Amino acid sequence: GLRLAGGLLRRSMAVGEHISDVHRQSMSSTADAFYALKQLKSHAQERLLRNGFSARQQQLQASMLRYVRIAGLSDAGFQMFAACSLAATLWLAIHEFHFDIARTAILILIFARLVPGIATIPQTGREFLVAVPALKHVLNTIAQLEAFKAVPTPGTHAFRTPWRVIRFEDVGFQYAEGGASILKHLNFTLRANTTTVLLGQSGAGKTTLVDLLIGLLRPSEGRILIDDDPLTDVDPTGWRNRLAYVAQDGILFNSSIRDNLTFGLSAVSDDQLTRALALAGATEIVATAEHGLDTAVGDRGARFSGGERQRLALAQALLRQPALLILDEPTSSLDAANRDLIGQTLDRLHGEMTIVIATHDAQLAMLADQTLHIRGGSGRAELRNLVSALHA
Repeated sequence: GLRLAGGLLRRSMAVGEHISDVHRQSMSSTADAFYALKQLKSHAQERLLRNGFSARQQQLQASMLRYVRIAGLSDAGFQMFAACSLAATLWLAIHEFHFDIARTAILILIFARLVPGIATIPQTGREFLVAVPALKHVLNTIAQLEAFKAVPTPGTHAFRTPWRVIRFEDVGFQYAEGGASILKHLNFTLRANTTTVLLGQSGAGKTTLVDLLIGLLRPSEGRILIDDDPLTDVDPTGWRNRLAYVAQDGILFNSSIRDNLTFGLSAVSDDQLTRALALAGATEIVATAEHGLDTAVGDRGARFSGGERQRLALAQALLRQPALLILDEPTSSLDAANRDLIGQTLDRLHGEMTIVIATHDAQLAMLADQTLHIRGGSGRAELRNLVSALHA
């Protein structure tokens, strides 16, 4: 009996693991499908998406049927055990303790009241075991997020402005202990109010370097200094409040232009908006929009072109009045005309703030005071050389 019960518990855990995996795959595939819906329809691949979804639903249905069978066996086993226990108790009560009819009836009534309540114990246990894998996944995700949580450590001090230099001293990074190094032995200096271009092919480690600079990742070896203060000792909130990051896709929320530009900011004047739009080369975008600053941008900024989204995102960043502006592949998905506009904008900003541009576009190197050439392959990257190209 105990062996049977143990086997049913293990099978319940295995079913729960499979159900959890199928649910995660379904959610991930559905999100990917919505993101790539236009491409899927353009290639007439809806059938592949539908077939994949149907296959996962069949897997889920099979797992649920297994769970129903396990539940049926468990319930049947418990009922048989309860019936045998009642029969044994009645036999002892009548033959050994000589119960009369009244006391026997009371004993049966007690069993009748107790058994349904006790029967919920294995049912609750099965449901718990089926949910355990999903709970483990959630707890692991929480633990990973906690590991990257921006909580000041003991001794953390406030970020001091203005700063003069940021130094990378023999910095290396790997995502897993003992894994391949994504970056290694990086030694360079970023000086205030200069423009630095991180030049390298996709996968070379440019975005990882940017994440290290923002403080989203911590070096596996070496250290990053702001003047003489290690970045790991600086209050991360204070540090990030003084920088602005523009992602490759120019992320916009489904709201008005004004709401996107002022997101997270308070008491932004129209003059500040006008100046930021002008610096970003986005004045014409607002001027030709149907409702000006109150024009809705659509889902992920769908009402604007890629170049327009990028310039609006840049204006949003400039409104923060950052000491450090970081751009990740700002021209990778733009046509030649929009690349030129972004280049002109960055040239106008030269000297007003520290700018770091991660790109594989060699033309942007002409805007830089220094270019860091990052070359890598197979998940490895090294800083090969430092080229100074000071503006005349």
